Amino acid sequence: MARTHDLFIEFDDALKLSASQKKEIRRSREANRSAIRNWMTDHEKGSVKFSMQGSFSMATTIAPLEDEEYDIDDGVYLCEYENAEKSDWPACSTVHDWIKSATKGHIKKDPIDKDACVRVSYAHGYHVDIPIYIMKDGHAYLARKSNGWEINDAKEFKDWVNEKNPSDGQLKRLIRYLKRWKDNNDIDVKGIALTILVTENFENASNRDDDALRYTVENICNSLESTFECIKPLSPYDDLFDKYSPSEAISIISSFKSLLEALNKAHMSDSAHGASTTLSDAFGESFPISPDKSAAKASVAATAAPGILNRDERFG
Repeated sequence: MARTHDLFIEFDDALKLSASQKKEIRRSREANRSAIRNWMTDHEKGSVKFSMQGSFSMATTIAPLEDEEYDIDDGVYLCEYENAEKSDWPACSTVHDWIKSATKGHIKKDPIDKDACVRVSYAHGYHVDIPIYIMKDGHAYLARKSNGWEINDAKEFKDWVNEKNPSDGQLKRLIRYLKRWKDNNDIDVKGIALTILVTENFENASNRDDDALRYTVENICNSLESTFECIKPLSPYDDLFDKYSPSEAISIISSFKSLLEALNKAHMSDSAHGASTTLSDAFGESFPISPDKSAAKASVAATAAPGILNRDERFG
């Protein structure tokens, strides 16, 4: 049986954003924050605070495949209304308009007003989603245009994942592995849903990411076959799978089962080379291929074999 933990660790290094990508993200984040602060001050809308959210803040963002975008989430908190009655809060559509106006003009593309955030897209293949919050009685209320102000605290979600992540960081590595599997195979599951599935079904295996991934994916398969759902662990406790059709549900479960078959095949392989070839098919070309030692041995043996002296005294 093949042990591929070290290959997964090497794979993880290839998945992470580069230092220059992280620097570019932080520069864009600060530009957005400055624009929002200035606009809010100029239009007497009160002070604001910011908090990074989502995969970037949890260190589960992965470098995108070619021609794909990745995103970061940077929440803005309206301090003016923390002590006000909810009946005195502005409408969600109004605060969306504020943030859209504040971020318009400092890049070429106009911001996009979405249901739960304002999106600012950049030419370098990423976008910044800016959800808008008001803190009240210790809870973060999100401005969702379709549903009004709702309790929805991204920081609590980050804390939930961090609490379940062991000291060696294995849970977050598994999340990154499966995000690349999702992208490489066009699996129709959002990153947050995948994060929840992995975290809820995580099974630790010390110094063995290959085993931990296999156990966790098996748990995910069993869970989804029992009940096809992905419930957010915090308010508003949405089921992120509630809009999938029966055929889409079957397709997603089938994809996870195919991955489990590949992980089991790699585990049972009699060589690291054979295992890594199987895993590369599942996770993409960035998964490292272990050298084929049997081929190397055959080559050495052929080279070392004694030549036969022909009649003309040349080796043949």
